[in-house]
Amino acid sequence: MAEPDYPEFKTYSARLRLVALFVVITLFLAVWSYSYWISQPPPVIWSSILFAALIVATAIDLRSYILPDWITLPLVLIGLWVGGNFGSGYFWACIGALFGFGLIAGLRWLWLRQRGIEAIGLGDAKLLAAGGAWLGPAGIPLSLLVASTMAILVMLLSGQAQGRQAIPFGPFLAVGIWFAWCLGHLIAG
Repeated sequence: MAEPDYPEFKTYSARLRLVALFVVITLFLAVWSYSYWISQPPPVIWSSILFAALIVATAIDLRSYILPDWITLPLVLIGLWVGGNFGSGYFWACIGALFGFGLIAGLRWLWLRQRGIEAIGLGDAKLLAAGGAWLGPAGIPLSLLVASTMAILVMLLSGQAQGRQAIPFGPFLAVGIWFAWCLGHLIAG
């Protein structure tokens, strides 16, 4: 007797593998970074707000390839306040937000000009602006390193590296921001 053919499993198999790999890598990074984070945790309420917003942004971006303003912009404002009061100060929180937004928006503009393709969205720029506000400019390189490394690994392991299928970058940015937030005291010192 032949196996039944379930086309819905074939349709979602690549996405399911991508999500599963993303979850495994995220859990590994969370467990690894937690050992550093417990020695000097930031105020729990702010960490909870950041974590919840990053989870919601990830879920929406995975489903719709959109990072809505109603998540990213309040996250920038709260990050400016948290960075100003608990981080390196308001000046560096503002510089971090501008640097984060400018970096992604600049790459987007450059790619659009050179190739005629919108390779990354402004939602990603706003999310990195939020990360810059929370972390300061010193946290952006680590956030991008983690995000880019994870995105490349997921693309290679899921077989999407050869194709031109778009992948949402927001979830990877969210993990990179969270990772840098958890290791923030090591970045500063």
